[in-house]
Amino acid sequence: MSLTKATLLKAAAVAKPTNIGEFFGEDVYVKSVSEFQRSRRIAAMYDAKNERMRDDAVQRARCLLIVDHVCNEDGESVFTDSDVRDLQQLDASKLDILVSAIETWIDTREGKQQGK
Repeated sequence: MSLTKATLLKAAAVAKPTNIGEFFGEDVYVKSVSEFQRSRRIAAMYDAKNERMRDDAVQRARCLLIVDHVCNEDGESVFTDSDVRDLQQLDASKLDILVSAIETWIDTREGKQQGK
């Protein structure tokens, strides 16, 4: 049986938000990133003129991970790109816990997806 458009669209749809636990006294939900958003982020990291990664790409990576994944229980993003500067001013050791939890969720989720 060959793959159909309907099967692919259904199977690869963005999943519903997942509660990854309590952080800073609140339940935190995360969602997967759409192909559009991932491609947009990758394109923004690269300086085509100089043929290398932009200097600020690595500096912003952890904050963009939070922006792209943290959402409310309905899947609406909690942060936007305009919040990156504010996030960059926060205590890195406190954000480590949240970033680590998001990365673990991504690794676990992608491992399950690839194992299908």
